[in-house]
Amino acid sequence: MNPSSLEQHKVDYILQLISPPSNLQPIPAHELSRAMMQRHHFLSITPDTPREYLSWPSNDDGKAGKEAIDLLEQYYTYAHHHPYRTVYTSDGDYTYGHVALSCSGLSKGIRLVFQWDFATESWKFHDLKTMPFPEGAKSSPQAVSPFSTQVMSTPILVTGGGSPLSEDDDDDDAYWNAYGNDSQTSGRPTSASIKEPDSEDAYWAQYSAIQGTADSTVPSPLPQDGARKRPQFPLEDDPNPNDPSYQDVDLLSIPQTMIYPGREPSPEQLAHLLSGLVEEEQNFRTPPTPDFPSSVERDLEESTISVVSDLISISPQSSHSRTPSDAGSTSSRSSRKSLKIKIPTLERRGEDCYVQKVDVDQKPDQALADTIKGIYQLWKAQRGDEIDKYQFLKVVQNAIDDF
Repeated sequence: MNPSSLEQHKVDYILQLISPPSNLQPIPAHELSRAMMQRHHFLSITPDTPREYLSWPSNDDGKAGKEAIDLLEQYYTYAHHHPYRTVYTSDGDYTYGHVALSCSGLSKGIRLVFQWDFATESWKFHDLKTMPFPEGAKSSPQAVSPFSTQVMSTPILVTGGGSPLSEDDDDDDAYWNAYGNDSQTSGRPTSASIKEPDSEDAYWAQYSAIQGTADSTVPSPLPQDGARKRPQFPLEDDPNPNDPSYQDVDLLSIPQTMIYPGREPSPEQLAHLLSGLVEEEQNFRTPPTPDFPSSVERDLEESTISVVSDLISISPQSSHSRTPSDAGSTSSRSSRKSLKIKIPTLERRGEDCYVQKVDVDQKPDQALADTIKGIYQLWKAQRGDEIDKYQFLKVVQNAIDDF
């Protein structure tokens, strides 16, 4: 869209924010040109530095910008302002509007520069400079816009009747009138077999004869007569899988009665099937070794161990503790006794399961000795330390003799 004329209220609003420069207020971002907004952002420029905030740097070490700021400060002090004069320029990419600020008290005029934003179609503040205007400035923005339209002249043709027609009139009429014509009533032939050499149908028809690949226009050779061909069967001779007489070696041999059972099986048939399953399961089971369990059980039940328990007689420690008669009786009673200990057997539970009834002690002598020691400690603890081992052995000997 071509830029519009710069309105006066836009200029008044910007002047209200920037004058006087000593009391400069931040200009909203949407009122700044894109280039000026990026300059403020990336260089961190704030209103505390009016010259950098309002003007672009120049080749004279910033003298022009400082002069423009001083003139703007003087412009604010005068109450009566003259009307604005606006001209427009373009650099080929953007259109600029220059607004002159002048009054009788200024030694030199200043100008506000605005840039046309094509995205928002509005004018944005861009720069503050001193007069004069740039060369080649125009009073209308359309005269300098890089996107201004130029009216192209169309050549006019005069027919024999004197009515002017353009070159494209015949083509446009033929194009739009084609939608209203009926193909059946038109004078053109409708038969597909009749094709002109240069017609569009003849052009596309040549591709139907090409039998090559997609990336080649060379036709593929036709099959030779001696080549092996797949036999063609008539439709009525094709095998029908639904036919009961149809057989295929690739199909599983499933009885027809299993696929489509006629009725529920009878109890006799169920019993026969179950018996077959039981026999099949028994065939897969590994039979146990017949000799090992019976022989082990027989040997464990009938085996006994004769354990000779030697009762060690302890001679008296002092003569006053024992009499000769007691010593003789003790030595006579000290004899070897044969004790039979039954080895715990295994109880048979089930076919291949054996459970041990009692833990088998691998060292019966040691277990017996530990038991006697425990009993002796308990017996001694109840009677004190005055009693000796002879009395305990006498009690044990008498208990064994009573068997």
